[in-house]
Amino acid sequence: MDHSPIHNFTFNISYSEINRFDYWVHPDAGGISIGLSHQDGYKVEIVISSRDLDDYFPEDPELLIPGRIYINNNMIELNSPEQEWVMTILKKMLINQKLGHPKGLGVYTVDEVISFFTSQDALIFREKLMGK
Repeated sequence: MDHSPIHNFTFNISYSEINRFDYWVHPDAGGISIGLSHQDGYKVEIVISSRDLDDYFPEDPELLIPGRIYINNNMIELNSPEQEWVMTILKKMLINQKLGHPKGLGVYTVDEVISFFTSQDALIFREKLMGK
């Protein structure tokens, strides 16, 4: 897994250009994987990792860093334009009911993710993680 941040975010995909949405809520309901298909055929994978520190071992490069967003296997920086883009896509998926039943696990998880990343909680969590 590449934990270095994306430096050239080239997707700039607007919500209206996405013609397929797939998602999978991780078993602990703390993370979610989302597949987006662009109308021109290319795909974007967004993975939002769980905030569970119990199973995180920094020495294992295959593990996702808890509480972070990945786009096509590249970790993005907190409070970056890429994070803002992901939050916009997630909010529009909620509004357009692309996450299943309104009281379902997909909606619940995305609500939690949006709340976490649009507050200072993500930065506080990162500081806690760095102290681990």
